[in-house]
Amino acid sequence: MYRLPGLRTLDGFYITSEEIVKAENLYGMDLDDRKNIFNEILPEEEFIDRRINIAEVKNNISKKKQY
Repeated sequence: MYRLPGLRTLDGFYITSEEIVKAENLYGMDLDDRKNIFNEILPEEEFIDRRINIAEVKNNISKKKQY
């Protein structure tokens, strides 16, 4: 859904706004905001990106850059 922003249905089901936001968050669209909020609350701590499947996302992005 993140890579196909115009997609409205998938396998005959409508894609909800909640699913679109989840896909964007998986790809880190909100990462800067989360870092800023974390640093405001806990400035002495190191921010750790805890997205699910982040290794797969990074691998897919790096593979795209090679082409």
